[in-house]
Amino acid sequence: MQDGRHRWTREDDIVALYVSLHGSRRLPVGEAKIASLRGLKEGSLTMRVSNFNRLDGRPGLANAAELSRTVYREYKTKSEPELRKLVLGILGLLPVGTAPKETH
Repeated sequence: MQDGRHRWTREDDIVALYVSLHGSRRLPVGEAKIASLRGLKEGSLTMRVSNFNRLDGRPGLANAAELSRTVYREYKTKSEPELRKLVLGILGLLPVGTAPKETH
C-alpha cells in the first residue's frame, strides 16, 4: 500500500462477492466490521459489492477489476453455506482447525 490505497486481494473479493450475493445477515459481523477486518474503508467494500452486483446482472457499478471478474466466475455457483464458511475462514471468525481450504 505504498500510495495509501488498499490492494485488493482474491480473499477480499471473495468476501465482497458473498456480501453481494447473500448480504451480511448470516455473518456474525456487519459490513463495517468486515471492512475493518480486511483493512478496508467501508465505502470501498460497498463499491466492490456494487461491482459484483453489476457482474450478477443487477444494478451496480461498471468497470469491475479483472480479479473480481475471475472471482465471480469461479465462486458464483457455490452454495451459500459453502461460500459463508470460506468467508468466515478468511475473516478469521471460525474456530481454530475448522477453516476451509479454498476450492476453485
